[in-house]
Amino acid sequence: RLLGAFNYPVVDWLDMGCYLEYIDRDGQYQLLCLSHSGFAPLGRSTRFMLREERFHVGWGRTALKRVILAQRVPVDTLQRYMNLWMPGGMDLFGNDGSKSSVWAYERGLKGRPYEMQNLRQTGQLIGDAREALNGIARSAYFADVSKQVEAYNLLLAKQGRRQLIVPSEKFNRKFGDYREQRWTLEGDHELSVEEYPAYLAANLPTPADRALIQDLQLHEQYT
Repeated sequence: RLLGAFNYPVVDWLDMGCYLEYIDRDGQYQLLCLSHSGFAPLGRSTRFMLREERFHVGWGRTALKRVILAQRVPVDTLQRYMNLWMPGGMDLFGNDGSKSSVWAYERGLKGRPYEMQNLRQTGQLIGDAREALNGIARSAYFADVSKQVEAYNLLLAKQGRRQLIVPSEKFNRKFGDYREQRWTLEGDHELSVEEYPAYLAANLPTPADRALIQDLQLHEQYT
């Protein structure tokens, strides 16, 4: 899948932590969909791939937690890195109304995330429209990363620092229904063509952010 999130440069260790937290988490959800495959060898093999993916995601989560606990990186800087990587994770689910995902579902190659677990517990499937399979998986992912941000905010609250926010599902999207639109970080309104470049630059990692992380990377010692 030739999507832009795989081509974002990983410049420093904070990029790497965000990549593992948000991009590898997408991989976890893709594997959850494939774990319901009617092609038994594929369905069985995903249990081993999911273990590896959970390790990657756990590493990223631990890295961001340590960043917060160390209190060397301003919350504004961490927010801008998250603003870069979260939309990339959302994009990796592909287009809404995808015909290829319907094709894969109808032929039993993939399902919805947690499909059989939900069916056993409630007797119902998660969502009905086959055309919305990518959106169903994306919504589960968004709820998951939102819970992680809540956990980070508990740490920040203990430090008396300001809270992180979860970028809107509309913000800085390159795939899906909100592709190339100009929504604000909160998703409450769309900016003009003239306003958007400056707004985007101010809410993604700045040269000053990059310089700070590089300096920490070169000179700070962490225990």
